[in-house]
Amino acid sequence: MHLFNKQLLFLLLSFLFFASTNLTKAQITVTGTVLDIDNIPIEFTNVALIDTTKNVLLVGAITDEKGSFSISTVEEGVFVLKISFIGFEGFTKVINQTVDLGNIQLRYTENELGEITVTARKKLIERKVDRLVFNVENSSAAQGFDAMEVLQTTPRIDVSQSSIKLVGKSSVGVMVNGRLLNLSGQDLEAYLKSIRSENIKKIEVITTPPAKYDAEGNSGLLNIVLKENTNENWSGSASATYIQRTYPNFFPSIRINYSGKKINFSANTAAYIDNKRATHRSEIQYSQSYRKMQYQSKQTAKGLSPGISFNYQLNKRSELGLIYNGSFWDSEDDKNDEVKYFVNVNKLDSIQVSPVKIDTKYNFHSISTYYNYDLDTLGKKMSFNINYLTKVNNSKQDFNTSNFLDSSLENR
Repeated sequence: MHLFNKQLLFLLLSFLFFASTNLTKAQITVTGTVLDIDNIPIEFTNVALIDTTKNVLLVGAITDEKGSFSISTVEEGVFVLKISFIGFEGFTKVINQTVDLGNIQLRYTENELGEITVTARKKLIERKVDRLVFNVENSSAAQGFDAMEVLQTTPRIDVSQSSIKLVGKSSVGVMVNGRLLNLSGQDLEAYLKSIRSENIKKIEVITTPPAKYDAEGNSGLLNIVLKENTNENWSGSASATYIQRTYPNFFPSIRINYSGKKINFSANTAAYIDNKRATHRSEIQYSQSYRKMQYQSKQTAKGLSPGISFNYQLNKRSELGLIYNGSFWDSEDDKNDEVKYFVNVNKLDSIQVSPVKIDTKYNFHSISTYYNYDLDTLGKKMSFNINYLTKVNNSKQDFNTSNFLDSSLENR
């Protein structure tokens, strides 16, 4: 019996040893403080740690009121730390071990210099109990962008590979004026590209969704709030925006509004000729080799996006409404990926080249009718909705990959 107790004690100690070994698996922690060029902390800055081998977001955070952040992962490998905030140049760094980066200074972008003089308006970002509010109309993204591009500058939002992620959440739903969009993937991307930033008032990043949305698991919500006319009259506007990036871009639009005691009506249409050039370069260093990646693309899109909104107030507590949104656009994306593999520090081993051409035609129609009845003065309401959605999405993708193994490539 005494021998049995010793064997049992030995097995228990062995189990605890191996369990503790597993729990103390190496953890990589990255800390730092983000400042502007005047050493003023930048709050709400996006911080993301990305696994370059899988091209996925491992963990993310935003800086606090002191500009500080701390993120950790138990994954092993070489990662890229990305720090970004609207109006500032981004910061990237290859990470393979625990490190304190100390003070990280971000420089203003050229377009943001003119925005520094903005006075006496709502804060660019507001923190509330259950959400962050990004006041788009007060930002440098208020003109000449689409909703997808605006989300790239929104705190806690990661937009990569045409997908939308909310840092710290397993999934995210997207709403427009409080109404959930039953779209995902390319359909959601196409719809968001049809919304111009000139028509966006604010974006709410809701980390604790209300119970009525029945969010599953660790989910969050994005609510894109569009501008509306509150005066009792007819009004209209026409505008055209020209933006010179690497290529010229043109965005004409027209809007008509009517607001009365019981009726609110608006109709708008926007066209766009959008040309972009995207480049990305990165290097990953290993013990005896390294990989140098370069990505270039030219994206061209032409489209038309009409919209109609109608609301009728039946009485003080009830209302009827109809919303229509459409989008017709063609896009072309010419990409070229080049990856160089080096050994023995700087000896070129091989090159992989992958040209890709993607042609997409997209037609989208969404009609939503609703009836709302206010149950009390505390915000509780009963809603009935009927939604109709139709879309045609044709995409053609041509690509090939070539590998070159030759010492004559040294001068490429």
